[in-house]
Amino acid sequence: MPFPSEEVAHLLAVVESRSGHEALSEAKVGVLGERRQVVEIRDEERLVGLGVVAGHDQGDAGKHWSAETVVDPSMQFVEFEAQLVHATLAAVPAGASSSVWSRRTTTDQALERLGFSRVRALHQMDLPLPADPPAAGFEVERFSLGQEDDLVAVNAAAFADHREAGSLDLDEVRRLQESDWWDPDGVLFHRIDGVIVGFCWTKVHPDGVGEIYRIGVAEPGRGRRVGRNIVLAGFADLQERKGCTRGMLWVDGANTAAMRLYESIGMRSVWSIREYEATP
Repeated sequence: MPFPSEEVAHLLAVVESRSGHEALSEAKVGVLGERRQVVEIRDEERLVGLGVVAGHDQGDAGKHWSAETVVDPSMQFVEFEAQLVHATLAAVPAGASSSVWSRRTTTDQALERLGFSRVRALHQMDLPLPADPPAAGFEVERFSLGQEDDLVAVNAAAFADHREAGSLDLDEVRRLQESDWWDPDGVLFHRIDGVIVGFCWTKVHPDGVGEIYRIGVAEPGRGRRVGRNIVLAGFADLQERKGCTRGMLWVDGANTAAMRLYESIGMRSVWSIREYEATP
């Protein structure tokens, strides 16, 4: 199967054009070629609904599966959304834990009707660039070929308790390195006493918006303003090297400390997506 097929690409483009936001997360786009993880619903011959599931390794706990759906604007009503969610979750292995991400109020309503409860929200925050510079003397180094293990290790240390972000492995890094947007110079590391304690990974969207795709600080760097400075270093790099005039990132709404940090550098929340789990 082409990745993605022409009709899937068309549906994604239609939804993104109408909503002004990405129709699927990077993780779900990455598995569109896996037929067992993709569900399609058609109105006669026209693709009107797409469901995608992806597994996230949880160490000894196995995998947690998350699902997302994409719906043609003409079909965005609760009954159809519920049908698509039900069909999509059938692609999750039997007995595995799962959750569903919603980008539409009609999906929220469908999930609530199906007995799901909201457990989390991720907020997209943005700001105009240039932003404030990092503190004087704050140093970063750029990713070099062969540092994939370093990237995976510092990410694991930074997100040890995070279900999705902490699951980054070498296979996913190598897959992302094949993306059109991959730029090795966009991955910045910060060291303390020679040890990598923080990183900032950036990407540039087709519309020119610069994103802090991932940022993480391991325990030795916490409480030392590493997070603030490496975010500012990432935005400065996006503006100076790539010419970006707007920056954005995603943050967990429950992470109030991070939201306050981002607000303190001039960011504001502009959109959110919601995670739902079946009510016990």
